[in-house]
This record gives sequence, structure tokens and C-alpha cells, in this order.
Amino acid sequence: MPSLKLSNPFRRGADRPSLKDRAASLKATAARVMTGKLHDPVFFVIDRYQVARDAWDAYSDRIAREGWDALGGIHVAAEEEGRLSRLWSAASTEVLGTVPTTEAGRLALVAFVETWVADHGNADGSPQDGSETVFAKVYPALLKALRTSVTGRG
Repeated sequence: MPSLKLSNPFRRGADRPSLKDRAASLKATAARVMTGKLHDPVFFVIDRYQVARDAWDAYSDRIAREGWDALGGIHVAAEEEGRLSRLWSAASTEVLGTVPTTEAGRLALVAFVETWVADHGNADGSPQDGSETVFAKVYPALLKALRTSVTGRG
């Protein structure tokens, strides 16, 4: 009786990349994505904004929890709260003035704007209206990001 020649069903075809080659390719792709994120300036300024906001939130929580007197009195505590608020405001202006350089950066800016606009709405949840509102600041930032995405220039 003739013998059967059975191929190893787990053997990879010669024309397909090895598992080691595929792993190296995946690692290179991940490195490109991470490098793009690190080189887009919008991520840095969004992180700075978040640090400033967290500092203001923490101090505001301390005022609510401990009271003005425990923090040096109303004048001292209000001065510190104002300083942190100005840092937070300056950071938001910096974010809105930064043009993202990658698609991931543009998406991060859009997510930032969505959150920022929601934080600056009216007490009933409706958005602000008028020319001196958050929308007057947000629109130019989004327009710059969109123009960069579509035309490749800022």
C-alpha cells in the first residue's frame, strides 16, 4: 500500500511572514502611533490644561471641605483660588491656540472642545449664546484644525 504524504497543517506557507516578522511589524506600527502622539503639540497642552484644572478642583474641594478660615482666611484662600483659576484659563487658551499636527491630535482637540463647551454651558444645560462666549473661542480652534486636516497647512 502506498504511503500517504501528509503535510503539517500548522506549517506556515513560505510566502507568508513569520510570527517573528509579524510581531516586529506590529511593534513598528505601535511605535509610529506613539511617536505621532508624542510629537503632536496638542497632547502636551491638553495635559497641562488637565493638571491646571485638577489643581483648581482640588483646592476648591478643600475650601468646601475645610472652610475658608482653615486655608488662611477668605482673602488668602480666594487669592489662591483666583491664581489657580487664571492658570486654568490660560491653559485652555493655550489648547485652543494650538494647531494639532496629527489625526489623533485633531480628535483629541475635538474631545477637549466637547468637554470644554459642556463645562461652560448655562445652568439649565443649554449652550451659551452670543459673541463673547466659549463658542467664539472654540470655533477658530476647530477651523484651524480642520483646515490643517483637509489642506495640510495651518
